Amino acid sequence: PTHTWTTQIFRFRGTVWPHIWKQWLLLTLYTVAAYVFCAHQGTNLGRIEGNFLGSVLSFLLVFRANQSYSRYWQGRTIVTQLFCDLREVLTMALVFIPGGARSYAWRWHTYRKGDHCGVRDRQAQEGMEQLTDDFDKIISEERVDVVR
Repeated sequence: PTHTWTTQIFRFRGTVWPHIWKQWLLLTLYTVAAYVFCAHQGTNLGRIEGNFLGSVLSFLLVFRANQSYSRYWQGRTIVTQLFCDLREVLTMALVFIPGGARSYAWRWHTYRKGDHCGVRDRQAQEGMEQLTDDFDKIISEERVDVVR
């Protein structure tokens, strides 16, 4: 069991260490011996002009970041489209819910008068308000919930 971070770091059983410790020890001894030799003799075992590994790692890191950024935007676009389509479906469903007497009268008044911009005279508007019943209130709340 690993109760602390030190037991997690210095654990030997259940890890790959039993399988690789000989190779690791051999490579570590070789590296230390090469360093001591170079420090004692004042020589250098090799010269690399420029940092090739840093360039390759930088390219790979930028490439991966660019890929993840494009996947993020692809996912965000898909989710946005999903919610837009969902809103459209709910809006279409609410259009076909009849409501009460006021909604019925409003639809037919608008259709007969050709008033598609929502502008009515004051008397017609007050007459519509008197027709409001429970079904109109319920459908009005449902429409507001969809808009939210």
